[in-house]
Amino acid sequence: MKSLAQRILSFNAGRDPVTLALKYDAMRQNAFRFYRGACHLFYEDLVRLARFDDPTRCWISGDLHLENFGSYKGANRLVYFDLNDFDESVLAPATWDLSRFLTSILITCTILKMDEATGVKLSKEALERYTKTLKGGKPRVIENETTKGVVKKYLDQVGERKNKDFIKSRTVKDGSKRKLLIDKTHTLGLLGDIKKEVSREFEKCVAEQTWFKNYKVSDIATRIAGTGSLGVERYVLLAGSEKDDHYILLDLKQEVVSSLAPYLTLPQPHWKSETERVIKIQDRVQHVSPALMTEIDYNQKSFRLRELQPTEDKMDFTLCDGKFENFEYVLGVMAELIASGQLRSGGRQGSSHTDALIDFANQPAWQKEIIEYAVMYSRQTVADWKTFSADYDAGVFGKPSSGSKVKKHKTEAVEA
Repeated sequence: MKSLAQRILSFNAGRDPVTLALKYDAMRQNAFRFYRGACHLFYEDLVRLARFDDPTRCWISGDLHLENFGSYKGANRLVYFDLNDFDESVLAPATWDLSRFLTSILITCTILKMDEATGVKLSKEALERYTKTLKGGKPRVIENETTKGVVKKYLDQVGERKNKDFIKSRTVKDGSKRKLLIDKTHTLGLLGDIKKEVSREFEKCVAEQTWFKNYKVSDIATRIAGTGSLGVERYVLLAGSEKDDHYILLDLKQEVVSSLAPYLTLPQPHWKSETERVIKIQDRVQHVSPALMTEIDYNQKSFRLRELQPTEDKMDFTLCDGKFENFEYVLGVMAELIASGQLRSGGRQGSSHTDALIDFANQPAWQKEIIEYAVMYSRQTVADWKTFSADYDAGVFGKPSSGSKVKKHKTEAVEA
């Protein structure tokens, strides 16, 4: 079997070296960031080690962990809290998403200096909320008017954000023109000739969207976001009007083959592109899809275009104030959302119907096994991170990135 370093290097071969260096920097920070950046390792190990009796077929996120839940504004302009990352999404057993989520709870507890027994208790509580929702057979919607506690506090907080302030925080004024702020945390600059070419070509593609007719691309930069997808081609566009100083930010991300693809045994639909796969599955799983999201083609590659919103963010765990019951509540809501997405998308192109999911939730054997697996794999992840860190420090993954900062994420903010 290949070494851990060989497995990671092989998976990331061909990615942009500049932003890939940022990915390795991020993975070096702690075991949770390593886990985020090594989704492919999780599923490579899952199909080899797990023995869950799971006959279900569900549309899953594929990379479900604590930081892939958050807020966004839907096409109906209301703010929701839901699963929010579908780059790896596929048709797979329900336990694939669930086991990755539960493992992320245990790893986070390790980082937060909680003992394993506490992590197990939180995982069991979350699993109970998941199965209870499945048994009920009815998906739940989390929006400001229908939730309470820490999640409501979070939605109230993001709901107060204004687009004008968001634009000002990510841009600078150059005379009468507004340009993207190149801060090496959210953005990296593009070389002049490349910038002109990419800007020109993307403006042609984006201009074909009917909602874009009143906008003009003002600036473009490489976007730094996430962990697992760093190294994949990604841009941020500033679009708007100099006349009235009204702008929006657009995220353009190349969608590539899901890292779960080599391990799938269930037949998948024929998607015309990877972007179609991501958008279609996201639309099925979420109650309401985000505003202004579509597919465009550029340079024989498929990109997902979406609006960057001030209300879009990852769950802010600092709102838990270090209280166990608040953390437990948030994890329970997340577990309900996993079940809700599976129920909502049931019966579509081969996915299990509601009755099959209810029957699955009433079987206790796999529930005990999945907790045991999450405990085992959380320990393995910590050990793998230590091995990765030693290799990283020895230069196996190249030189550390120069002059660019990797943004601290929400779970790390709790630790700080």
